[in-house]
Amino acid sequence: MQSNILLTWYQRGISISHLTQPNVAFIIDDAPLPIKYTANFGAMIPLDELKRTYLYPSIIYISQQSYAQYNFGLDIEHGIITAGFWYRYSPTNGDAIIGLIGLKFWRFRFAYSYDVSTSGLSNYSGGANELSLAYLFRSKKGLTTARRVNSPSF
Repeated sequence: MQSNILLTWYQRGISISHLTQPNVAFIIDDAPLPIKYTANFGAMIPLDELKRTYLYPSIIYISQQSYAQYNFGLDIEHGIITAGFWYRYSPTNGDAIIGLIGLKFWRFRFAYSYDVSTSGLSNYSGGANELSLAYLFRSKKGLTTARRVNSPSF
């Protein structure tokens, strides 16, 4: 039997935030918010012929002023269940390991993630819990010229 499993790029992009550099000063006269740059790249890899199981490797890079952060992630989705493992690294501010588990029902996505700091902050932090709920809106056919983009659930 011939395999038709292909790699699909589902995510790639660059964003620039705070272009106008608004003044965020409260007491001092001038404190412009530095421009933030974000780049992301990810793939969707079907792992079975029925395309019920997908692997989502991703990389996110964030830079603002002298700060830089790298997020490396790997999510797996099978049917209604999603699980993932991420590693966050910053040369100036430590790093963390992140685990994720999620479920999808109809158009709803529920997820729980837990961040464990592996830097010096781990002595002062018990980690971070996060719950998320997402609703996926669908556009009506014919109202948009945009093409469908496959993406992971969370």
